[in-house]
Amino acid sequence: MRKHPILWVAILSVGLLASCGGTTSSVISSASAVSSSSLSSSVASSTMSNSSSSLEPSSSSPAPVLSKKTADFYFGSSAAKASIDLYFADGVGDLPYLQINDELLLYFTTLLGFGQSTVTISKADSKLTLTTPKGASMVIDFVKKTVSYSDFDTFYCRATSTSPLDLLAHTGFDDSGNPAYFERESNGFFFKGEEEAKVFDLGAYNIPMIYENDEGYLPLATFSDLFFGPNGTGIVYNGFAVFFNISIAAYGDTYYPDSLATDKVSETLARFNYDELCFNFDSFYGLFKKRGLDNFDSYFERLGYKEDMLSTNTLTAETAEAKAMFHGFSEAHSGFLMASAYTGEKFNPFNDDYLGPSLADRFALSKEYKAARTKGLGDDFLPYQEVDKTAFITFDEFAGNGVKDYYKNPVTTVTQESDTMALVEYAHKKITADGIENVVVDLSNNGGGEIDACMYITAWMVGQAEINIVDAVTGSTSTSIYKADVNMDNKFDDTDTIKDKNLYCLISPTSFSCGNLMPFMLKASGNVTLVGQKTGGGACVVAKLANAIGATGQFSGHNVLSTLKNGIYKDVDDGIDPDVVLTNKATYYNRTALASYLATLK
Repeated sequence: MRKHPILWVAILSVGLLASCGGTTSSVISSASAVSSSSLSSSVASSTMSNSSSSLEPSSSSPAPVLSKKTADFYFGSSAAKASIDLYFADGVGDLPYLQINDELLLYFTTLLGFGQSTVTISKADSKLTLTTPKGASMVIDFVKKTVSYSDFDTFYCRATSTSPLDLLAHTGFDDSGNPAYFERESNGFFFKGEEEAKVFDLGAYNIPMIYENDEGYLPLATFSDLFFGPNGTGIVYNGFAVFFNISIAAYGDTYYPDSLATDKVSETLARFNYDELCFNFDSFYGLFKKRGLDNFDSYFERLGYKEDMLSTNTLTAETAEAKAMFHGFSEAHSGFLMASAYTGEKFNPFNDDYLGPSLADRFALSKEYKAARTKGLGDDFLPYQEVDKTAFITFDEFAGNGVKDYYKNPVTTVTQESDTMALVEYAHKKITADGIENVVVDLSNNGGGEIDACMYITAWMVGQAEINIVDAVTGSTSTSIYKADVNMDNKFDDTDTIKDKNLYCLISPTSFSCGNLMPFMLKASGNVTLVGQKTGGGACVVAKLANAIGATGQFSGHNVLSTLKNGIYKDVDDGIDPDVVLTNKATYYNRTALASYLATLK
């Protein structure tokens, strides 16, 4: 790798924001359009190979011939890029490897917030032992073809986290070291699972691994799934360059060079693409056990899509993958959303014809609730409204403040485009100044979003946010508790909450992911009345998805959102019932009548 612009550090930090939503449909609708253009060069032509077994040299197997290529590495936009060294084995020009070295691992530790403190590497007996600044290790064994951990959850733990399953991305401090936005409370809980010493058998999936001249190499897609995937993000190779997988649409024309739109990849890449996808889902899909799965290879075969998923024709393969997720998984956290550069923009993976029944029903309900709101409030309603002594605040998604500093630039007005934290700050000022007695938070069209923003509004409403997590990989459980600074005084006290008001939350079957989690947290406080219909579930923190061909999307990751009662953690996937049922969608958005009705519930 070459020296990179400082911007990539900030972009990596933004990329670490944990998300428990939105739905695949909301991600598609918010993505900007991408058009094709030509780039002046392309990857070397691929040669065909019938084997994707490990390339570990032995006395009976010649060492692979490695070729090196320096490629562009883009971070968040086409304007921000560095360089990265890729390696190709035995002339297969479309399956890149990465050398596991200090420069490469600096990206990983920067993502975790450790700055220049990188992973230490020791080498012995065809093994690489990688140790993080927190002391957890990963051993990559190129003979046994395994990856093993001393402590899986701690290996991926952020620098500022109070426990290995502390998912809050905000550090809790500003650049000057002053308390800001969040305070992590000391009365949380972490219980180490029985499988912290996790072992992944890459050989069982025929994942190729190379150890040559005392250096270790993994396929780029495998490196991404192992190092970035557990924290919800990743990197992807489009056949020409490498991209940090925040939003592929943000790269515009750069991701789709015309020279790559051939619909063809080598047999080696086609086979590896399938094997790596099975490994990724078997290892990190958060609903694996709940669905009663043995392995995804068998699942894809029983669905009838395996043969096409193995095709060297990328349009055929990506169509089958999209159908397997949207029709097979049929849950709104998981799906391919953007085609690979090999297939190009002619293919839209998000197709109504691919939806399974439960997913189709969910999206149809979402349209009905949005239509009812438009009829009742119009398209241009303000997210903060007052009806006498009742305030209505609408959150369709949970979005953090990003790089905006509300301590230096206080919020004075809001629109439908305002982020969650801005809207909370504005509402807090108005509620205090206007003598509001009743507060109704409307999540009836909320498809989820960033966990940080969800914790912020929850702490504002009830004094603190308590989030419960189960790691599906290790069995570890965690309860993390946060307070929020809403009045921007760098303190965390009762002046930051509205818990003394009459509090209500509007929910519906389209309240999904974080829009489903928040009502659970509000209900547990005993201080908020849930009004509407049962929420739509969605139990997993979302992980970015990129296959080895370069198609991208998202899936239900391994951190499972849960409730805690009598010491027992239970996932929130079944949704939560309201305290007060609304049977007519129009009632949600007749705010004068609803305010009057809620007043009778006191």
